[in-house]
Amino acid sequence: MAETSYAACGDLSLAYQVFGDGPVELVLVGPFITHVEIFWAMPEYKAFFDQLATFCRVLLFDKAGVGLSDPIPKIRLLEERAAEIEAVMDAAGFTKPVLFGMSEGGPQSIVFAAKRPERTRALIIYGSFAFAPGGSWDDLECDPAELRARVLAEVGEEYTPSSSQIENFQEFVRAVRSAWGSGASAKWGSQMAPSIRGTRQAEILERMCASPGMIRATLETNFRLDVRLILPTLSVPTLVIHARDDLMPVQCGRYLALAFPARGTSRVTVQGRCVAGIGTLLTRATLSRGGAGYSIGAPGNANSSSSGPTDATAAQRTEPCGVATIAREHRG
Repeated sequence: MAETSYAACGDLSLAYQVFGDGPVELVLVGPFITHVEIFWAMPEYKAFFDQLATFCRVLLFDKAGVGLSDPIPKIRLLEERAAEIEAVMDAAGFTKPVLFGMSEGGPQSIVFAAKRPERTRALIIYGSFAFAPGGSWDDLECDPAELRARVLAEVGEEYTPSSSQIENFQEFVRAVRSAWGSGASAKWGSQMAPSIRGTRQAEILERMCASPGMIRATLETNFRLDVRLILPTLSVPTLVIHARDDLMPVQCGRYLALAFPARGTSRVTVQGRCVAGIGTLLTRATLSRGGAGYSIGAPGNANSSSSGPTDATAAQRTEPCGVATIAREHRG
């Protein structure tokens, strides 16, 4: 495990780690809960970190309010979260890294890239969203079919989660909202961290990563996030990755790939539920060119691209690591 340090962000202190000695700087902007030290004890995250460290210099940090960073009285705005990214970059001496935004870290990375393109080499958005797939915070008790009809009218069939996906997401949020710290997330462990195999493990992780009040505030804010108007302003190469069985419906990843400016955007859909195996799909060559033109070949090989199809089903193969992928090639 890497050494933990602290970066100043206004009056707050943010816990961060730097590891790996590769030539590519990469900042991991994590999901709604993180703990820079506990995550190393989770096999899927350790394998992910170890793989990235072979070709990247990685910056991992806890956002304000979670993990080892300072607590906060209220949830931060997206602009404040973007400032946290820059604060840890400055402390670690990172100049122009690739940003890897996971789940709610996706919108935060998107805002940073829009505000500070001169400090963003590229974006990788994993298991994320442009807007909440389950309606607003006040819609948690609404009929999933009704919520689906609303989204369908806005974005169309291909980018609308099914009623069962919305129901699963609602159930997760209700459980977390009412019983955080008692293993509320255990039922969804396989969708977030397969190594969490019981209520006891889940409750320890929950309590170590965030307080019940912080989680409620975070989830409520996530329901209010909407970066759709920001997406067309982005100018950096972008790779969108989404696991088919992620807690965040895969249609959200499809929408992101559609909404980003066409030039330099790729999309990869992977079988599975979590970060396990994702590090294998990323290569030094891919990140060195900012993720553009991304195509899946054997692990460690980023050169098996075709002539540039734009349909999401245009290229398909199964990796030796057992991860089946469908790639949208570089557009433009």
